[in-house]
Amino acid sequence: MSSFNDSQNPISLQKPNGQPPKLSPTDEYGSPLPQLLAEPRFCKISWGISWIIKPFELFKDNFSVWLAVGLISCVASLIGAYVPIIEIFFKVISILIIGVIILICAAQAQNEDLDFTELWLKLKVQLRPLIILSLLFVVGIVVVLIPLLILFGFMSVTASLDIEAIKLQEYPMGALIFSGIVSLVLFLLLLMAMWFAPALIILHGLEPKIAMKSSLKGFLANLLPMMVYSLIGSIILLFFLSITLGFGIVIALPWVMMNHYISYRDVWTDQPVSAV
Repeated sequence: MSSFNDSQNPISLQKPNGQPPKLSPTDEYGSPLPQLLAEPRFCKISWGISWIIKPFELFKDNFSVWLAVGLISCVASLIGAYVPIIEIFFKVISILIIGVIILICAAQAQNEDLDFTELWLKLKVQLRPLIILSLLFVVGIVVVLIPLLILFGFMSVTASLDIEAIKLQEYPMGALIFSGIVSLVLFLLLLMAMWFAPALIILHGLEPKIAMKSSLKGFLANLLPMMVYSLIGSIILLFFLSITLGFGIVIALPWVMMNHYISYRDVWTDQPVSAV
């Protein structure tokens, strides 16, 4: 007579090829981490409002850390305004700063205690691709300015050869407007390509060029919620800065940077925060 255990089919945790199943990575509490989607999610237009509100929840739950981040960012910007070399350096490492903000946001969202040592270790893993992304951003800015630089260079040469053109102000305004529009479109596309890229690199290990392409794709797929976020967010930001006499910039800077993480979670992961 066979026992109950003998009659049960054994349960195997192996794949048919003999390999153990690939489990999703989890945090220190065993909860699954956000996984990258194959294609960007088409978010609801109302989620653009969520991208304005959600960062304040993060700020409120970890006030001292975000206040310190805001103060450091403001001091660096203030020093950069008087020391051009520092300002240029600050712009170059802006992508790294966003990467740090994203790591802090991810740790807070997963209820992790992230000290400076652990923060540096996590940043160090993706430091090289983040630096490459920063250099690509600088190159992109130069490319964006090329149409205007060519036009202004042509105008300068023409003006130096024809003094009467200066007096009569016979400048090619149509070409100037066209060049300005081309530069503006290129600049907007560059910002779209950079918006999700730091999060995709630092949290999912994507290569810089692939991250930029994915960021552009995700942004274009969500133009409407992004427009809602940009328009309403700009109005709220200007009003907030005016009633705080500009001192609200300490809160505004980390708030803007935190939006990179919130919108990334909604557009590119299987755990959107705005759906909660």
